[in-house]
Amino acid sequence: MVDFIAVPFVASKADVLNLRESLGPTGCNIGILAKIDTIDAIHQYDEIITEADGVIFVRNELQWELQAEKLVLA
Repeated sequence: MVDFIAVPFVASKADVLNLRESLGPTGCNIGILAKIDTIDAIHQYDEIITEADGVIFVRNELQWELQAEKLVLA
């Protein structure tokens, strides 16, 4: 049984909605964790969180796009 799926490189809420649709009725009880790996995902955070069941901030990916002091604030 699968409880959660962690989805890397989510760019928008459409990514989460597409996965939910792909899972179909048999996957309706599976939670979706959106992995925030890019600056674009940070900008879309408010929309992503409305569709996902949770988020994971992936600091090791974000460090390539943000300066260390901005990464902490993000």
